[in-house]
Amino acid sequence: MNKYKIELHMGGTRWERSWSFPVEYTLSEAKAFIAQESSTMFHYRIVPLHKPYRRHAAITPLELRGAINMLENARHHVVESVGVGTQAGFDAFVILVYARLDCVRALETL
Repeated sequence: MNKYKIELHMGGTRWERSWSFPVEYTLSEAKAFIAQESSTMFHYRIVPLHKPYRRHAAITPLELRGAINMLENARHHVVESVGVGTQAGFDAFVILVYARLDCVRALETL
């Protein structure tokens, strides 16, 4: 089902997302709101929402290798500057190790 946003005419050629209708609507909901709220003072239009840039599942091997590299650098930074002697440093180290392991496993499954 397609989603739409309602924009308010701001003068000239400028349209902005309406502060009165800030969420996403179906076409019938948007038409009903505009029919109810239209006046000579305010002009609205219905605009379809664009699809997101990509889905979460569309991760490339290059991105995973970059993530692994960043996590390794962060892990080394935690060890060298913060240290793992404190509880916060140890917790950060463990989180980075498991995050890197998840990325490695995801890379192996591609």
